[in-house]
Amino acid sequence: MTYRARGQVPAVRGLRRVAVGVVAGLLFVEPVAAQCITGQLSPQLLVPGGQFGLALARHGDELLVGSRKSATVYVRNRQGTPGDGTDDIWSVQTLLLAPSPGDLFGTAVAIQGDTLAVGAGVGFAAFTGSVFIYRRVDLGRPGDPGDDTWVLAAQLLAELPAGSIANLFGYAVAIDGDWLAVGSKSTLPGMPPNHGLVHMYRRDAAGTPDDPSDDEWVLHSLLLPGEVEASQDFGAALQLVSPHLLIGAPGSVLVPGSGALFHFRLQNEGDSEGPSDVVWVEHARIAPPFGYAGYGFGTAVSLDGDRFLARANGVREYRRDDKGTPDDLSDDVWVMEATLTDVNASTFSLVGDFALAGLPFSTPQSFHGAAFVFRRTGVVSDGTAERSGWMQVATLTPPGSFPGGPVDFGSAVLLMDEHALVGETGFHFGLPAGDSTSGPYGAVTIHALAQGPWSFTDVALANGAGKPCLLGSGPVQPESPVRLTVGGAPSWGMLALVAGLSQVDLPFKGGVMVPAVDLVSWQVADEDGRLVLEGRWPEGVPSGTVLHLQAWMPDITGPQGFSATNGLHRIAP
Repeated sequence: MTYRARGQVPAVRGLRRVAVGVVAGLLFVEPVAAQCITGQLSPQLLVPGGQFGLALARHGDELLVGSRKSATVYVRNRQGTPGDGTDDIWSVQTLLLAPSPGDLFGTAVAIQGDTLAVGAGVGFAAFTGSVFIYRRVDLGRPGDPGDDTWVLAAQLLAELPAGSIANLFGYAVAIDGDWLAVGSKSTLPGMPPNHGLVHMYRRDAAGTPDDPSDDEWVLHSLLLPGEVEASQDFGAALQLVSPHLLIGAPGSVLVPGSGALFHFRLQNEGDSEGPSDVVWVEHARIAPPFGYAGYGFGTAVSLDGDRFLARANGVREYRRDDKGTPDDLSDDVWVMEATLTDVNASTFSLVGDFALAGLPFSTPQSFHGAAFVFRRTGVVSDGTAERSGWMQVATLTPPGSFPGGPVDFGSAVLLMDEHALVGETGFHFGLPAGDSTSGPYGAVTIHALAQGPWSFTDVALANGAGKPCLLGSGPVQPESPVRLTVGGAPSWGMLALVAGLSQVDLPFKGGVMVPAVDLVSWQVADEDGRLVLEGRWPEGVPSGTVLHLQAWMPDITGPQGFSATNGLHRIAP
């Protein structure tokens, strides 16, 4: 393999081609690094106990981070080389402050296109809650969200019949197109206390055409399940992908202690698609599998197309099955497709063939919480039916030292392209060891995920700034572009790129040398501690050949004077 270095870094040439070396397991599913941390986001406003990282949402390269106890929401914009997480800059585009203190502004967040919604669980109208709608204003270059700002467009309060008791309006929100769903623990007249309901709003663009500044959000309907129960918490979790709406009700006890999820579907009952002709109707009540009662089913849910993840004494995947008339949603059913893990996670994110589950409490992996990455392995058969198969490919744990106790790593999780984002609301930073008097403030840690033919081994040897990271990108076809990126090295520091055709995992300088030392190429990192090497995958490499890579660097802040990246592996098809 021949590389050329970006900038003034000398070229790396002549990585030797060798015989087939197959690593068991890599041909089945490529492992993902348990730790390849490419960044960590922290709040600008340092409010002790602020819970920065409690709520996460994204649209494109924009990220929302809720900080409930500090009553702020950060809108961050990611800029960097596509596929290369080491040079990403997550700049603060806008900092949204609560219009009134003490309202838990940022409890829930949602964004789509030019609209974002922020839930504030308490604080307005006798602690009933509120939702704030913001719209994007492009102040700079068209199509560049980095110079946009967000302005308050509307404040929504619970609109309920006389005699109702409003409670925690806005503790869950979801937005899709012209629809906004808001959860609350409110009680309607004559119904059991705190049963909960979902308020459905529809955008009314009756003002100036193509001018969103005079749009309004109008209450369309109040959704209730067919059987209402006391403390049902109907609306505790929301996932909206029109025409489908999933609603969590973890307090449902129709099956004792079971919890429930409800599938509502948008359907047209008139001659047009106007607000008066479309309605949300309950399509299905989804209960946890038999034997999994009492494990918070309905507390959290993540919907991706025709599949969702839910908590049921572990992480379970459900699939929408078209049992009846093709293209007729009315006869579809939801079936449990797979069990990802028996660990009873609290937060989820499902995107395509990747799943991320957070457990922000003490675990066997970490006293401070953990998150688990899963990858779909294809279709497997249990002897009676074919089902989706999953494999856990990573365990993420918080970086650094943790004065003051648990960091609640996994408070929120989000899959964002080639990254796994994990909120840790109890994280302390910038404090002397053992000093927790000024925190915690919270943080969001960004982990890289191996994509395609690339895989990781989690053996990075940390330096004073954290764990250096080695990433790879590019397909494995002959003459296809290849890119290697090192991040987290000492500024202007020397580093040795070690390449081998076998994986040896030998102790070295307080860490682990992953590849056999078949070739060593010395390079120089730039001012930011980054190195980028580009080249092409050569022709004639035998199928199954595995190339193992790792970067080592002299580093006075590392154990025994060295630090090292994770191992990186690439398999030729």
